Amino acid sequence: MTVPQSSLHSAWMVELGQESRLALLDETIEALLARGLHVVLGVRDGGTEHAGSPQMREESLPAAQARHRQSVLIWQHLARRYASRPQRLLFEVSFAQGAASTLKNRQATSLLKAIRKSNPTRVLVLGWADAIGLPQLELPGDRHLIVGITHVEPFRFTRQGVSGISGAEQWRGTTCCSAQELQLMALPLDIAKTWSLENRYPVWVRDFVSYQDIPIELRARHARLVRQAAEERGFSWVYGDFSTDFGIYETASHVWQMPLLQALLGP
Repeated sequence: MTVPQSSLHSAWMVELGQESRLALLDETIEALLARGLHVVLGVRDGGTEHAGSPQMREESLPAAQARHRQSVLIWQHLARRYASRPQRLLFEVSFAQGAASTLKNRQATSLLKAIRKSNPTRVLVLGWADAIGLPQLELPGDRHLIVGITHVEPFRFTRQGVSGISGAEQWRGTTCCSAQELQLMALPLDIAKTWSLENRYPVWVRDFVSYQDIPIELRARHARLVRQAAEERGFSWVYGDFSTDFGIYETASHVWQMPLLQALLGP
């Protein structure tokens, strides 16, 4: 589950709204844990954006530094608040889209330090982003980590029609998946597999989605292929959207996108 950093930041600034928002977060986490689920709590700026989405833009260094300082304060509070929860609650820290590896490594160090004060052995997910950048990750010597990667390939298929992405309108009608597209799909997973074996850290495919305007049977085919490719390499995975523009559930009608759901959870 993902919490928008902007909402938590607002909650910290406005005392009246802080506790009600956190109480709702408490209730949600407790309900999921009560069902025997593993829960990954992440804080991301904007909450539901995905790699390649127009909302995910590179930011200036001062803006990134200010946002990171907010992240550290938020995580200090959340880590203390949930320190007594079962180990089935995991924390996920992530970084600004397009941030340089050197900056992300510094931010990872300070975020881990803030969380480890109250949660020395809780499993944390480092949401590093694209697999191609994994060799630049400076591992902190913490064995209670999972490294998360995003997966967007084939990009012209998954992001066709998305407003704000250059060329996306011209990609409408792109199908999935040709032999070349299957190679594009496999490449980042193979990079991640090699990295995982060399460094002995598990990898989590934490965000693979396709846009809602794509025919549902093609979205389902893509989801099944990515899921199978991840599982063949021993990776855990999660579909990156529940009910927004890339989602699998229609909140207005309370209806699942069944072909997509079956592709993710079926045999």
